[in-house]
Amino acid sequence: MKSVKDDLKEIAQGYFDEAIRYYKNGREVLKSAKIEYNLYIDTKPVSEACAMGYLGVLKAIDGYLTLRGIEKTQLPHSYNGYLKLLAKYLAT
Repeated sequence: MKSVKDDLKEIAQGYFDEAIRYYKNGREVLKSAKIEYNLYIDTKPVSEACAMGYLGVLKAIDGYLTLRGIEKTQLPHSYNGYLKLLAKYLAT
């Protein structure tokens, strides 16, 4: 029989896997960007890659918060929400 802690680890692992997927997708998008004189010529792929990286970090934070016992319905939906929960759970 699986314990609650095992269930939380499984749910969190799903968030971590998704975060890695976002990261890898962002890297692939960035590879398609043309570089000239060590500068990106087209900023659109760079912006897309940064957005994917940002979303990946949020998914990783969701995984961390899940491990700390936060339910999916209680996960933050805003930047300030993430700041408040991280301040609370990283301080302890």
